Amino acid sequence: MITYSNVPSPYPSIEVNEITFSVTRNLQAALRRLRHKDIERRLWIDQICIDQSNLGERNELVSVMQLIYGFAERVVVWVGEGTSDVHGAVALVKGVAHLFDDPETMLEQAIANFTVLRQWKALNRLLERTWWKRTWTVQEFVLAPHVMSLCGRRVFSLTGLRRLPTVIDRLKSHKEMWPYVGGVSTFGLTTVFASRKALRYDGMNTDSGQLNMVGINSLQLILQVLARYRSREITDPRDKVYALMGLAKDVRDVGVEGLTYSIQADYGKSVAEVYRDTTLFALLSTSSIEILSHCREGQETFASWVPD
Repeated sequence: MITYSNVPSPYPSIEVNEITFSVTRNLQAALRRLRHKDIERRLWIDQICIDQSNLGERNELVSVMQLIYGFAERVVVWVGEGTSDVHGAVALVKGVAHLFDDPETMLEQAIANFTVLRQWKALNRLLERTWWKRTWTVQEFVLAPHVMSLCGRRVFSLTGLRRLPTVIDRLKSHKEMWPYVGGVSTFGLTTVFASRKALRYDGMNTDSGQLNMVGINSLQLILQVLARYRSREITDPRDKVYALMGLAKDVRDVGVEGLTYSIQADYGKSVAEVYRDTTLFALLSTSSIEILSHCREGQETFASWVPD
């Protein structure tokens, strides 16, 4: 059972099974929206279900997050609480998605139906929300066979979100639509859908257990995954690696001259140790020095051959 404290605080308190602890305001808002008032609802929420102070539990569960997301009945993407302009943004996503079906009349339809500037600004604000920029959100979106995106009370169509980058890119090539779409960034959407496509979930009737059977060999190498999501935000720098392990097909033990190198979640290690071990893993598992091309000048925390 979860109860809430109404005492004003930077970090609201909730009570779970008679244990009180602090959560972010965003999580508190999500719990209020996702709960059913008349029946129980079972949810997995990392911040609550993993004891962050217990290193052993944290290491163990972070290592199997790909299974938790992959076998979940459904993953709810909580983009954040709704605002006055969210309705317009959601309507735009749904409407623009239909333009994808008929590229020849796309411009004509867009000019006729989607030239309300405030809606495009609302959409851009929605796509700039923290969820689209965080590293931990990648696995939950990419690996889940069934995803529902929610902003306040508004539900986003997964098909609409998937089509949005392509449609906007096409509209940007027309000067008539540039004033409306020119400032809309879909980079966050493009990267996660590119990874999701590797598992071939979209457009398929996926069953439980699909993670082990569909497209797993299409996943990229750890180096490619880290490079793709390098710019995304993270609270703990070690999670630049740990939050993406489930998307890499080569994250397994590699034996070289009697030694075994692997990537395993271990929050007892320093950031420098995690990045060093990841670099060694990439060097040995690929027999390539490509990872060295990601090193940057001016690194003070790590060895010169370890990308920051």
